[in-house]
Amino acid sequence: MPLDTAQHPGQANQATRDQGRRALIHIGLPKTGTTTIQGFLAENAHLLAARGIHTQHPDTYPAWFRNAHAGPAIVALTRAGRLIPNLVLRKKLGVTTLQDQARFANEFETKFGAFVRDRPSGLFVISGEPMYNLLDKPDLIRTLDGFFAEYFPQRSYLVYLRDPVDWVASQYSQSISSGQDINLRTLIDQVARRDQFAQIAAWDDLLPECGMQVRLLEPDTLHGGGLLSDLCHVMGCNLDGLHVSRDRKLGLARHEIALLRYANRLGKNDLGWRLLRQTRRFRFSGRRGSFKLPRHHRDAVRAMFASSIERIRARYFPNRTSLFGDKSTPAHTLKDATP
Repeated sequence: MPLDTAQHPGQANQATRDQGRRALIHIGLPKTGTTTIQGFLAENAHLLAARGIHTQHPDTYPAWFRNAHAGPAIVALTRAGRLIPNLVLRKKLGVTTLQDQARFANEFETKFGAFVRDRPSGLFVISGEPMYNLLDKPDLIRTLDGFFAEYFPQRSYLVYLRDPVDWVASQYSQSISSGQDINLRTLIDQVARRDQFAQIAAWDDLLPECGMQVRLLEPDTLHGGGLLSDLCHVMGCNLDGLHVSRDRKLGLARHEIALLRYANRLGKNDLGWRLLRQTRRFRFSGRRGSFKLPRHHRDAVRAMFASSIERIRARYFPNRTSLFGDKSTPAHTLKDATP
């Protein structure tokens, strides 16, 4: 049963609304640079504030900043009377009941509301992958937007789309690096269960009064040719004068994946697992060619999302002949790493 909405801090204080406030809400899809965006916003929070752009940063939620990006999604779930579906996140937050969850949601609303009230005008940029990962039903998406509407009369949503051939390869690299032993075909079957391209169009349909800004992670479409320069363009500012940290997250090479998959089968408590992971660090330190999908897997991924990608192209990019540029055939396959 949904909790009494009168208890929600944001709803209780409608005076928070101000015509001078606007919100840009970034829905972070997996493997589309969300961590890079959030790190950039946090690092430049004070510099951006001087330009009239306000964003979440460690000073706002010092005790639990790492969980703050999940705040809006948890508020929406709580208002709808539903527990967080992700058991790992639930355990991380110490949530076992809806009442536990409501305490987190109310604390977030209180801090978020205070942050907004202290800034009577400007653009507020909110970024979070949990908004996509946790909210997959129309009523939850509308509830989320209802929460933001209490603070921002003007709202727009932003999403970056990446070629599925690239993000599946990146996801596979991350899965192996995190300790999983999974073959590529299994991972492809898993990602096929949720079509992010179809879901983004659904978000736009549900929130027509807000508008969805759809951007492509393709060099020929990004303003300035890069993600952060494009983000600044969308926010209405210039990248000049802002800090840009070097991205140290490099994808695994083919041979690293083969070695780590073998190590992962041993288990983290095995001495061999630790030795092999250390071996990988110096053995492949100078060979950083990131893994690319073999042709047959690449074709399978493209076919899997072909219809929804075409709908996105026709709807948002009618002047492009194809949504994503064709990737050249990789020089190798993963025969030794994907049995």
